[in-house]
Amino acid sequence: MRKNTIVYLLTTAICILILMPSLQAEGPGRPYLRAAYMLAPISGLHGVPFANYWLHNAFVTVNKEKMSKSLGNFFTLQDIFKHFDPMVIRYYLLQHHYRIPMDFSFDDIKAFEKSYRKLIRVFESVPAEVELSKEQLMASSLVQSMLVFLYDDLNTSGMFGALFENLDLIKKYPNEAAAAMHFLKHVLGLTLEPLPEEKVEITPEIQKLIDEREQARDAKDWARADELRDKLKEMGVDVQDKKL
Repeated sequence: MRKNTIVYLLTTAICILILMPSLQAEGPGRPYLRAAYMLAPISGLHGVPFANYWLHNAFVTVNKEKMSKSLGNFFTLQDIFKHFDPMVIRYYLLQHHYRIPMDFSFDDIKAFEKSYRKLIRVFESVPAEVELSKEQLMASSLVQSMLVFLYDDLNTSGMFGALFENLDLIKKYPNEAAAAMHFLKHVLGLTLEPLPEEKVEITPEIQKLIDEREQARDAKDWARADELRDKLKEMGVDVQDKKL
């Protein structure tokens, strides 16, 4: 028996044990021959189609070369999770359209980690236990604008663009914030839970900003102090103030 056939059979067994006998949707995608190795036994076992739509993402590359075991240019999830939270990786993958080849990069993941931390901060004041009905969710104008992109061939990157363009809406209207958070959690699987804080090296540039901010506070220039605080936060430095 060919090695690839064994892999397909193992994958099929996992799908049977973990997933439903018939998935209602896997999204539109390009067919691959290997899919037949999985679809045939599952459909035969249950007597119903395993999936109505079959999705395959485009190739993942490293330095513009296809990621593959034979080339040795691949990473396991265990390797990646040593450096990044699984939610960061989910967020990183969702930022790419599935039809477009993705050039895997730790530097890119680092950048998206900062973006995900920003997203977490946006929703940190929204009660986590809020549950919404489908009707309440669909009544949200922000959710509707996000769905426009998902309906367009699962354009998840465009969906996040719509979300970030409406951050002011989230901050202003609690119902929109609750709906958007519910959507991100239950549709996209992003927990939005705070990530462990990184240890930041205090560079001369950071120290200079900290000193400038202390001078602004001493001078009661609160606008400048707030501006410097926000800049430091973007650099990963969370300043804790003492009462003057």
